[in-house]
Amino acid sequence: MTHRAWTCTALAPDLSGLQLLSRPSPLLLPGEIRVRVHAAALNFPDLLMTQGKYQHKPPLPFVAGMECAGEVLECAPDVSGLASGDRICYGGHGGAFVEQPDGRLYLGSLGPQFLTDGLCHAQHGLRSVL
Repeated sequence: MTHRAWTCTALAPDLSGLQLLSRPSPLLLPGEIRVRVHAAALNFPDLLMTQGKYQHKPPLPFVAGMECAGEVLECAPDVSGLASGDRICYGGHGGAFVEQPDGRLYLGSLGPQFLTDGLCHAQHGLRSVL
């Protein structure tokens, strides 16, 4: 199986270094979850990262995006506290502009089922500030 990801293949002064590329879907390893991304936020740090000006400088090529929201599709057998269908928000140093991030996510918060994906981001931001 494959999925698409906005991949930074070259540093550029704008977002022209990003390409929408197909990549193999990640294998689900112990301790990991499979997520379907529904929404991703584009922030100023994302632009800085694609210019090579952000403090975190991943090697090229890298999947861009620092925040996304979506739902859990599958959990490894040793994962507890999450289940298929749970809504999640992710925040990290990249990897959010993808249909299915790899399973090593930093989960900022679980989004209640009634929240939209955009509100899930706002909730995550408020929790980070408080």
